[in-house]
Amino acid sequence: MTPRLARIRLTLCLLSLTTGCLVEGDPMFPERAPPQPVEDAGAQVDGPIAEVPRFAEVAPVLAARCGACHGDPPLDGLPAFPDHARAAALADRIIARIDQGTMPPAGLQALTGTERALVAAWVTGGAPE
Repeated sequence: MTPRLARIRLTLCLLSLTTGCLVEGDPMFPERAPPQPVEDAGAQVDGPIAEVPRFAEVAPVLAARCGACHGDPPLDGLPAFPDHARAAALADRIIARIDQGTMPPAGLQALTGTERALVAAWVTGGAPE
C-alpha cells in the first residue's frame, strides 16, 4: 500500500468513526469484521471481581470490542494488542481509554459494566497471562 493510499484510508476510517458509519458490514473495510457482542449478565456489576482474571478470560472481550481496529494487523497507525504480551504492555493505556470513554469510539458498541470490571481487574491485578 502506498503512503498516499494509506493516508486516504486512515482519513476515511476516521471520518467513518466520527460519523458512526463504521458499523456492521462497512464496505470500505470488508476484511474487518464488526465487533461482536460478548455474553453479559447486564450493564451493572454486582460487586468487584473476586479473583484476578487471566488473559484467557479478558481476550474475548478485547477481541470483540477492540479487535476490529487493534487486532493483527491493526488499522493504520493504531497500536495492536492481539496477544498477551502486547495487551499487557498496553494495559494501563487500554483501561485509561475505556474509562475516559474514548474507546471504543462512537459508532462501536461500548464495553458493558461487567466487561469493564473484568478488564480493570486484569489490569490492576498485574495483567497476568
